[in-house]
Amino acid sequence: MRALTVAATLAGCVGFTAFAHAEDKVSNRTQNAEKAPNVEASAEIVIAHGSNSGKGIDPKLSRYKELKNPPFSSYDTYALLDEATRALTRGKPASMKLPDGGELKIVLDGVEEKAGKPLRFVIKATVKKAGGEESTVQVKAKAGAMFFVAGQKFEQGILVLGIKMR
Repeated sequence: MRALTVAATLAGCVGFTAFAHAEDKVSNRTQNAEKAPNVEASAEIVIAHGSNSGKGIDPKLSRYKELKNPPFSSYDTYALLDEATRALTRGKPASMKLPDGGELKIVLDGVEEKAGKPLRFVIKATVKKAGGEESTVQVKAKAGAMFFVAGQKFEQGILVLGIKMR
Protein backbone atom coordinates (compact mmCIF):
# COMPACT_ATOMS: atom_id res chain seq x y z
CA MET A 1 0.00 0.00 0.00
CA ARG A 2 1.36 3.41 -0.95
CA ALA A 3 0.62 6.49 1.15
CA LEU A 4 0.45 9.77 -0.74
CA THR A 5 -0.42 13.35 0.02
CA VAL A 6 -2.34 15.91 -2.00
CA ALA A 7 0.64 18.27 -1.97
CA ALA A 8 1.57 17.18 -5.50
CA THR A 9 0.14 15.56 -8.58
CA LEU A 10 1.57 12.06 -8.63
CA ALA A 11 -0.07 10.45 -11.66
CA GLY A 12 3.17 9.37 -13.30
CA CYS A 13 4.55 7.76 -10.15
CA VAL A 14 1.67 5.73 -8.77
CA GLY A 15 -1.03 5.65 -11.40
CA PHE A 16 -3.41 8.17 -9.92
CA THR A 17 -3.70 11.85 -9.11
CA ALA A 18 -5.12 13.62 -6.12
CA PHE A 19 -6.33 17.19 -6.60
CA ALA A 20 -8.08 19.38 -4.06
CA HIS A 21 -10.20 22.45 -4.68
CA ALA A 22 -12.15 24.69 -2.33
CA GLU A 23 -15.59 25.79 -3.42
CA ASP A 24 -18.03 26.18 -0.51
CA LYS A 25 -18.09 27.98 2.83
CA VAL A 26 -18.66 26.05 6.02
CA SER A 27 -20.76 26.66 9.08
CA ASN A 28 -18.96 26.73 12.43
CA ARG A 29 -18.88 23.28 13.93
CA THR A 30 -17.01 22.40 17.06
CA GLN A 31 -15.52 18.96 16.66
CA ASN A 32 -12.04 18.05 17.78
CA ALA A 33 -10.63 14.71 16.63
CA GLU A 34 -9.01 13.92 19.97
CA LYS A 35 -12.09 14.82 22.02
CA ALA A 36 -14.67 13.16 19.76
CA PRO A 37 -13.67 9.60 18.83
CA ASN A 38 -17.12 8.90 17.33
CA VAL A 39 -17.06 11.86 14.95
CA GLU A 40 -19.53 11.41 12.15
CA ALA A 41 -19.49 12.96 8.70
CA SER A 42 -20.72 12.17 5.24
CA ALA A 43 -18.81 11.75 1.99
CA GLU A 44 -20.53 12.63 -1.26
CA ILE A 45 -18.88 10.56 -4.00
CA VAL A 46 -18.95 11.16 -7.75
CA ILE A 47 -17.51 8.60 -10.17
CA ALA A 48 -16.78 9.78 -13.71
CA HIS A 49 -15.14 8.30 -16.78
CA GLY A 50 -12.62 10.55 -18.54
CA SER A 51 -11.79 9.76 -22.17
CA ASN A 52 -10.97 11.41 -25.49
CA SER A 53 -14.11 10.36 -27.34
CA GLY A 54 -15.05 13.94 -28.29
CA LYS A 55 -18.43 13.98 -26.49
CA GLY A 56 -17.72 16.80 -24.01
CA ILE A 57 -18.55 16.96 -20.32
CA ASP A 58 -21.76 15.40 -19.02
CA PRO A 59 -24.07 18.29 -17.96
CA LYS A 60 -24.32 16.71 -14.49
CA LEU A 61 -20.55 17.24 -14.12
CA SER A 62 -20.41 20.77 -15.54
CA ARG A 63 -20.26 22.37 -12.06
CA TYR A 64 -16.81 20.81 -11.53
CA LYS A 65 -14.61 23.39 -13.24
CA GLU A 66 -11.52 21.33 -12.34
CA LEU A 67 -12.34 18.96 -15.19
CA LYS A 68 -11.55 21.76 -17.66
CA ASN A 69 -8.11 22.44 -16.16
CA PRO A 70 -4.87 20.43 -16.02
CA PRO A 71 -4.36 17.64 -15.30
CA PHE A 72 -7.99 16.75 -16.09
CA SER A 73 -8.16 18.76 -19.33
CA SER A 74 -6.02 16.11 -21.02
CA TYR A 75 -9.36 14.33 -21.55
CA ASP A 76 -12.10 15.99 -23.60
CA THR A 77 -14.98 13.83 -22.40
CA TYR A 78 -16.32 13.13 -18.92
CA ALA A 79 -19.33 10.89 -18.33
CA LEU A 80 -21.01 10.53 -14.93
CA LEU A 81 -21.03 6.83 -13.97
CA ASP A 82 -22.30 6.92 -10.39
CA GLU A 83 -23.07 9.14 -7.41
CA ALA A 84 -23.42 8.06 -3.79
CA THR A 85 -23.24 9.28 -0.21
CA ARG A 86 -21.55 7.33 2.54
CA ALA A 87 -21.83 7.96 6.28
CA LEU A 88 -18.46 7.98 8.02
CA THR A 89 -17.60 7.28 11.64
CA ARG A 90 -14.07 7.93 12.82
CA GLY A 91 -11.79 4.95 12.19
CA LYS A 92 -14.37 2.81 10.37
CA PRO A 93 -14.02 2.35 6.60
CA ALA A 94 -16.91 3.02 4.25
CA SER A 95 -16.64 1.42 0.84
CA MET A 96 -18.06 1.63 -2.65
CA LYS A 97 -17.62 -0.71 -5.61
CA LEU A 98 -16.02 0.85 -8.68
CA PRO A 99 -17.11 0.24 -12.28
CA ASP A 100 -13.85 -1.57 -13.07
CA GLY A 101 -14.41 -4.16 -10.33
CA GLY A 102 -12.20 -2.38 -7.81
CA GLU A 103 -13.24 -0.68 -4.59
CA LEU A 104 -12.99 2.76 -2.99
CA LYS A 105 -12.55 2.84 0.80
CA ILE A 106 -12.79 6.05 2.79
CA VAL A 107 -11.75 6.32 6.43
CA LEU A 108 -12.38 9.38 8.59
CA ASP A 109 -9.28 9.81 10.78
CA GLY A 110 -10.43 12.99 12.49
CA VAL A 111 -11.65 16.56 12.23
CA GLU A 112 -9.55 19.70 12.59
CA GLU A 113 -10.93 23.06 13.54
CA LYS A 114 -8.78 26.16 13.89
CA ALA A 115 -10.14 29.55 14.89
CA GLY A 116 -11.11 31.57 11.84
CA LYS A 117 -10.48 28.71 9.43
CA PRO A 118 -12.89 26.27 7.79
CA LEU A 119 -13.47 22.85 9.28
CA ARG A 120 -11.21 20.17 7.75
CA PHE A 121 -11.75 16.44 7.70
CA VAL A 122 -8.69 14.20 7.86
CA ILE A 123 -9.46 11.22 5.65
CA LYS A 124 -7.74 8.37 3.86
CA ALA A 125 -9.07 7.33 0.48
CA THR A 126 -7.86 3.95 -0.77
CA VAL A 127 -8.45 2.69 -4.29
CA LYS A 128 -8.14 -1.08 -4.56
CA LYS A 129 -7.85 -2.30 -8.11
CA ALA A 130 -9.63 -5.49 -9.17
CA GLY A 131 -6.23 -7.24 -9.19
CA GLY A 132 -5.64 -6.37 -5.53
CA GLU A 133 -3.12 -3.49 -5.85
CA GLU A 134 -3.95 -0.61 -3.50
CA SER A 135 -3.09 3.09 -3.55
CA THR A 136 -3.90 5.40 -0.65
CA VAL A 137 -4.03 9.17 -0.38
CA GLN A 138 -4.39 11.00 2.93
CA VAL A 139 -6.15 14.35 2.67
CA LYS A 140 -7.16 17.22 4.92
CA ALA A 141 -10.37 17.97 3.07
CA LYS A 142 -12.06 21.31 3.55
CA ALA A 143 -15.71 20.77 4.45
CA GLY A 144 -17.93 21.31 1.43
CA ALA A 145 -15.02 21.27 -1.05
CA MET A 146 -14.64 18.56 -3.68
CA PHE A 147 -11.30 16.81 -4.13
CA PHE A 148 -10.49 14.34 -6.86
CA VAL A 149 -8.57 11.07 -7.04
CA ALA A 150 -7.93 10.04 -10.64
CA GLY A 151 -5.77 8.13 -13.07
CA GLN A 152 -6.91 4.53 -12.73
CA LYS A 153 -7.19 3.19 -16.29
CA PHE A 154 -10.70 2.32 -17.42
CA GLU A 155 -12.20 1.64 -20.88
CA GLN A 156 -9.92 3.73 -23.11
CA GLY A 157 -9.59 6.43 -20.45
CA ILE A 158 -9.52 6.89 -16.67
CA LEU A 159 -11.78 6.81 -13.65
CA VAL A 160 -12.14 10.09 -11.79
CA LEU A 161 -13.41 9.90 -8.20
CA GLY A 162 -14.66 13.11 -6.61
CA ILE A 163 -15.20 13.25 -2.85
CA LYS A 164 -16.87 16.06 -0.90
CA MET A 165 -16.95 15.91 2.89
CA ARG A 166 -19.78 17.30 5.01
